Amino acid sequence: MDKWSIDPTSDCQYPFGIIIPESELRVADWPRYRDRGTIWLPVTKGNSLTVAVFLTRRHGDYKHSLPAAGWHTTLVDALLPDGRRLLVVSGMSQAHVEKQADIEKWRTMARAINDALPTPFENARIVIGAGADEQTRHFVEIAA
Repeated sequence: MDKWSIDPTSDCQYPFGIIIPESELRVADWPRYRDRGTIWLPVTKGNSLTVAVFLTRRHGDYKHSLPAAGWHTTLVDALLPDGRRLLVVSGMSQAHVEKQADIEKWRTMARAINDALPTPFENARIVIGAGADEQTRHFVEIAA
């Protein structure tokens, strides 16, 4: 287990983000989710989707600065009880390109493990965690 700590008095924090590689994105008509408050996130071919969480004490208008920084959709904009503002935003990135070979290697490994089980999982998924340094943790979830 890791202990996650951030400085609650700092002016701005970027505690974590999620990168969804292009290979893991799906385009389809999902009628069962249509009226459940689902937010559909746009992405263009060749890009991965990034969702980021920011905690800030700045309470200005972000409608111009977020798009200028590459964030196209605001999912959450809420004031927390301690006075910080929680922003959850999404945008596109190329971050998956350099990691695509690793993702495919892990997917192949996970598929082989699942196929070797007496009763393979029907929709197998694997989560891989690795610490790059003391401040960064990488978790990769892939469909096997």
